Amino acid sequence: MRDDDEYEDDDEEPEAEERPRLPGVVKAAGWIWIGIGCLHLFSAVLTVVMMYTKGGGRIGGSMAGGLCPSVLGFAFLWCGRQSLSGKAQDTLGNAIGSLVLGSLQLGLAMIALVVASTGQVVRNRQLNLTTDLVLIISFMSFFGTLLIVAGVFALIGRRAYSEWREVAHPKKRRRIRRRDDDEDEDDA
Repeated sequence: MRDDDEYEDDDEEPEAEERPRLPGVVKAAGWIWIGIGCLHLFSAVLTVVMMYTKGGGRIGGSMAGGLCPSVLGFAFLWCGRQSLSGKAQDTLGNAIGSLVLGSLQLGLAMIALVVASTGQVVRNRQLNLTTDLVLIISFMSFFGTLLIVAGVFALIGRRAYSEWREVAHPKKRRRIRRRDDDEDEDDA
């Protein structure tokens, strides 16, 4: 084997420029939104099934109970998908929505915790206040925190997302069609 065969010729082919990648924090925010969206849709189905079985087979009330979680689920799925694919114009709107909903969820968890700790909860035989309420408050706090984290991630990666989007999805120029009248005037 010759020594010349071991080394490649530098004149053969220059290395291609590396394409910019979707910022990691925006990718994380998008996946958090998709995950929360899937969980909301699962919650909607579970709510409908539970209300249907406990409501004596009446479908109207059970469908209404699943409406809010399903709307939120589709919204989160849509925001996550738009952000990951680069179809979102900016991450600001998704970030603000995530921060608002996360703060609302954390606020409701805090209110539930305060009300439960002061003993002001109406005694309900179907709700075991020690375990059920702790689980509800824990889930609300967890998902509220996740939404706030996703919102902060989206804000942090906003500038890098805009730069990535300009390269990955350049704006297409629209061609303006001229009317036939304009062409006739130009010919005259």
